[in-house]
Amino acid sequence: MWYAIWTETGKEKEAAAELAFFLPEESFKSCWVPTRVVRLKRRGVLKDVEKALFPGYFFIDCDDPGPVIKIIRKLERFRIILKQGGVYTPITPEEEKLIRRLTDRHGRVNVSLCTMNEDGLHVMDGPLKNMEPYIKKVDLHRLRVLVELDMFGKKHSFWAAVEMV
Repeated sequence: MWYAIWTETGKEKEAAAELAFFLPEESFKSCWVPTRVVRLKRRGVLKDVEKALFPGYFFIDCDDPGPVIKIIRKLERFRIILKQGGVYTPITPEEEKLIRRLTDRHGRVNVSLCTMNEDGLHVMDGPLKNMEPYIKKVDLHRLRVLVELDMFGKKHSFWAAVEMV
């Protein structure tokens, strides 16, 4: 089961690596930070940069969160496994399915190929294909779209890179 762990924004990869280092290998399957590709234009050159998909969160795949909780309490960084009603709960199967759908095997949301017509934006290929209802804003100047998802009991939004064809 996947558990979301809250940590300091901007330090997600460091926190995930530190936790994975201190945990016994048999207590978890993987520990990772989902990322997204952001296209930045500097001095006329387009550059792809990776940023956290959910700033301040990383994920761990484990059957029992008990050993993870013990290690988290010992580490200096302030981290919390998300819980509801005092119980540590894994993310829902729908949330897991959505994250798997958006990310590739490296946990990254890549660039989607889009077209614009009189009906609005249409995603032809990529992780956002058939996800037009989740797209709330289009910024063609910066080649990005604002995607809004219900995750971890609240709304999370992120900018995803697109390429117009």
